[in-house]
Amino acid sequence: MVAAKLLHLFPEARVIHVYRDGRDTAMSMAHHHNFRVLVGAMKASRRFGIDGFRPLHQPRGRMLDVWLQRLIFPRLNVRRLAGDVTLADLGEFWSRMILLGQQVFADLPPDRLLSLKFEDVQQSPHETLRRMIRFIDPSLEDAGWLDAVARIPKPARSKFTTLPPDTRAALTAACAPGLAALGYSLEG
Repeated sequence: MVAAKLLHLFPEARVIHVYRDGRDTAMSMAHHHNFRVLVGAMKASRRFGIDGFRPLHQPRGRMLDVWLQRLIFPRLNVRRLAGDVTLADLGEFWSRMILLGQQVFADLPPDRLLSLKFEDVQQSPHETLRRMIRFIDPSLEDAGWLDAVARIPKPARSKFTTLPPDTRAALTAACAPGLAALGYSLEG
């Protein structure tokens, strides 16, 4: 959500983008109140013609921040906002964030961007973490550290496949643009 701002503040930064299948990410987000409130607020703002993603593309002015903080936020019913959020809403949010991230990272050369699949960290931790260390600084590579750290991740099964078929289909459809952009199968 803050990638554009961070790259603006640190124009020479090197980025490690760790991503996960959006369907499992949405299921995880469903257990976090802050994500539910954020997505609920973005969903509600659409009813008023406000695109909650616009500020992520463009920096907001100070007056708009003050106006939002003083007038809007105190009047939000966060319980209701969080309660109106579906898995498909969370999946759509994830997908839009992935597409936004790809726009932000599009101009970074390969020596400044490393993209890692979360599932690869779980399935092949030694190789994936070696790639990460070499990207950060090859002189940091330490076989003992890699061996120890590679034992930490535990492979986990995807949970979205356990959802009822209609919920699974709606979630997959909401995540489809992001899944396609990252090379995931829509079949799961």
